[in-house]
Amino acid sequence: MRARAGLALLAVLAGPAAAASIEHDDPGLGALVATRERPLFSPSRRAPAAPPAPDVQPAAVPVPVAEPVQPPAAQLMGVVIGGDMRMAVFADNGRTLTVRQGEEIEGWTIADVQRRAIVLERDGETLELKLRDPAQP
Repeated sequence: MRARAGLALLAVLAGPAAAASIEHDDPGLGALVATRERPLFSPSRRAPAAPPAPDVQPAAVPVPVAEPVQPPAAQLMGVVIGGDMRMAVFADNGRTLTVRQGEEIEGWTIADVQRRAIVLERDGETLELKLRDPAQP
């Protein structure tokens, strides 16, 4: 400590040029390993524990949502059942369409014609269209 004070006093008395020529041992930050391992301002004098690894959850894979089945734009207006004839009657933009069982309308095949409904099939999907109840407005 006394030697350093003497060097500081010499530097002040001799001026800046002399201070630059004074060599001293600079240990560098690499020599301060003990200070890193036993920190001065930590009550336990132990290095802080490493932070816990973050809890990483795998990214959620979006589940493809099935598009709702779109029925034909033509509206089912009635059914005709007689003998071996079964057909559905549709209204489409002011036109009347009659489609027999087994035939297609807008990509849908009429699989079954019942008394108050028809069953349509397309690409393995099944859709039932019911006639509107005449008692309901």
